[in-house]
Amino acid sequence: MRKKGAGQTCHAFACPEFAGQETGLRAALAEVAGRMREVVLYSREAQAAFVEEHDGHQFILSVK
Repeated sequence: MRKKGAGQTCHAFACPEFAGQETGLRAALAEVAGRMREVVLYSREAQAAFVEEHDGHQFILSVK
């Protein structure tokens, strides 16, 4: 996410811990990565999102 230009914060979706709020990117990644549940962390600055699926697949979506 940082290589794509993400700042310090992101918006979390499908993540009950953050419930669509703006939160710290590092804290959100630490909380959700590797948990094998569907989650999206979106960085408006980078126009990119970290996505993890329920089967554990992780990827970055980017419009740039």
